[in-house]
Amino acid sequence: MYFLCTAIFLYNPEEQVLRLEVSSGLSARADAASLKLKEGLAGRAAAERRTVVVNHGCGELVSRSVSGDASAASEIHLPLVFQDQLLGVISLGRLQRAEFSQDELQLLEALSNQAAVALQNASEHVKTTQALEKLQELNRFKSEIINTVSHELRTPMASILGLAELLLYRPPEGDKARRCLETIHRESVRLTTLLNDFLDLQRIESGRISLDQEKVNLVPLINDTVATYQGRSDRHSLELAIEPNLPPVWADAGKVAQVLMGGRVCAPDARHAPVRSVQRIGAAAQPD
Repeated sequence: MYFLCTAIFLYNPEEQVLRLEVSSGLSARADAASLKLKEGLAGRAAAERRTVVVNHGCGELVSRSVSGDASAASEIHLPLVFQDQLLGVISLGRLQRAEFSQDELQLLEALSNQAAVALQNASEHVKTTQALEKLQELNRFKSEIINTVSHELRTPMASILGLAELLLYRPPEGDKARRCLETIHRESVRLTTLLNDFLDLQRIESGRISLDQEKVNLVPLINDTVATYQGRSDRHSLELAIEPNLPPVWADAGKVAQVLMGGRVCAPDARHAPVRSVQRIGAAAQPD
């Protein structure tokens, strides 16, 4: 069998249309991008899920030729169905006006059935590959979360431990003792928030981070964060250059403090920073 023009349509169940994926020999006029179910012979074959044959012209397939476009004299439109699921349609056209024999019909339908199985296998392979890629991405994301949270947990824990030891063995007096207790309380709350974020596996898997946004005054927030660091380290000191009249910002105060402490803005790596080093921190309003 020799076919002058061929077309393969794949079915999109969401849009309920047949989209042309591959074609050969079709004229531009006949090379339709998509068909609705029951539209044309291919659409009818898809809707009824049965082979549609035209043996004596009056079909739809138009072939390109040197002498001009020529309508196919014989056409066959074979639905691709796997386990009662429509996958697409194969359309074939030839100039020969002879009717398709029973052997030809059986051979073409057998080939279309094999094509449907192959198409389904390919689709399942793509889905499996995409699922594996998503799983690998999720595993990478979880590893990053675990590494980040492990680092973030050390910061409030170190503050709580350092200040608790100070209160036990070198208890300060008056306002300084109260500030130590306030810092321990604040860092305990932040530690609880970090643990809740870490244990909320559903949010970790979806990649969402909860933000408790409010108007935040950055001046006391930065001062408190710096005081927390200064209270637990005598190797380095921080020098502030903060505009006193900074406007409030819409942010999550806990996350901002987390960035300042966990991001080493206030906590430089002690292994690389020299002893008694000074780190300068500045904050200023930017014009709109």
